[in-house]
Amino acid sequence: MQYDQDYNNNHIPGALYMSVGDVMNSLGNGSKAPDTAIFESIMSKFGISSDSHVVLYGNNAANALVTTAYWLMNYVGHDKVSILDGGLAKWKNEKRETTGQVKTVSPSKYKASPDASMFVNADQVQKAIGNPKTVIVDVRSAEEYKGQKSMGPAPKIMGHIKGAVNLDYEKTNLNADGTFKSVNDMKSAYEAQGVKKDKEIIVYCDGGVRASNTVFVLKSLLGYTNVKNYVGSWGEWGNRLDPAKYPTEK
Repeated sequence: MQYDQDYNNNHIPGALYMSVGDVMNSLGNGSKAPDTAIFESIMSKFGISSDSHVVLYGNNAANALVTTAYWLMNYVGHDKVSILDGGLAKWKNEKRETTGQVKTVSPSKYKASPDASMFVNADQVQKAIGNPKTVIVDVRSAEEYKGQKSMGPAPKIMGHIKGAVNLDYEKTNLNADGTFKSVNDMKSAYEAQGVKKDKEIIVYCDGGVRASNTVFVLKSLLGYTNVKNYVGSWGEWGNRLDPAKYPTEK
């Protein structure tokens, strides 16, 4: 998860290149579930089998496309996947080897086994609003949550999903150097906002990417079991034509 030129100049020996397009084309815009056929072709291109242990990294751990790829791999049923904490920046700071040599691999025939429970759409989120057994988590900045700015093109409506709590993924999950915070620190931050293991947790941002970082933290680092990514996120919710059905707040 680097940009093309960065990868060509230096990468961890043996690493293969997954592009931004690979991830985003598979993820889609959230109006329907991720495209498993596209992701199968990517995994096959890399020679990955269901038994392969895949380690993902980007320029640094704040690159949410890394956790998006992780989420997609979990979604298609691939459990043997890890993230390099701190990414390439930490690797290089520790004076570890990098190379510009590209590894060649023999393609595989990867078959996905999607887990639909990891994904929710707008109607499922709408039905969860006000449910005491569900917590909706907005991982955008406080300014986006309050409707004061938008990261990308401004949607028709600014603000956040009614009842959602705001836990900015960077401030909550990451240290200044881009590594993940301690389990105890993150657990305390989430539980203080009512994000607890006995709840269904729905996470969103503006397109499912930043949300994936919090999904990774909750499921893989804190051990939560019922965590879902609303991939459509605010990019979809804020452009809905029926705000009475899809309520918002500022």
